[in-house]
Amino acid sequence: MLRDDMRVDVAAKLLTDHGYRGAPVLDTHGALTGVLPAIDVAVVHLPPPRAQAPPRHVLVADLLRPPVTIAPTDPAHAAGERMQRHRTDRLVVVERPL
Repeated sequence: MLRDDMRVDVAAKLLTDHGYRGAPVLDTHGALTGVLPAIDVAVVHLPPPRAQAPPRHVLVADLLRPPVTIAPTDPAHAAGERMQRHRTDRLVVVERPL
């Protein structure tokens, strides 16, 4: 899991090291605050044309997407419908969906 106060370059290394294309993000209290897709991290790390490397002080919180959640007891078709409705390729499974 990633934390929202983590620097993006640190999160990028964790995602890369583990082969993840994204991860849920928690705040300092352990509450789900969003999802960080690896593609968003990659965009931040691409240097702008004719510029220096991007700043490393960007935080995960700056790139969060709202989490799309589902309960572990929900049927598979509900997961598919929710993913289609929110145009996402991932869900976060939680006891109490948001």
